[in-house]
Amino acid sequence: MDPSEAAHSAEIPERFRQHFELLHRIDYGGGIAVPVLDEIIANFGADERGGLAWFELVVGVDRMARITGLVPSANAFLVGRRR
Repeated sequence: MDPSEAAHSAEIPERFRQHFELLHRIDYGGGIAVPVLDEIIANFGADERGGLAWFELVVGVDRMARITGLVPSANAFLVGRRR
């Protein structure tokens, strides 16, 4: 809800490479799931079959979109060594 949260997040990989040698990057999606589930994720209970099935569908579509390159990953894990 904070408009300043992640305001420049797209710049992180480039800034990271300016200061670190990139050793490993893992993209783990979110390009579809994050905007779809934003502010509604709390409505899914682990014991609700319908809600859990819908949640798993959204996450599955997100995973396929990332794997096929249809949608860029919104989240990544970067490992580096200081230059």
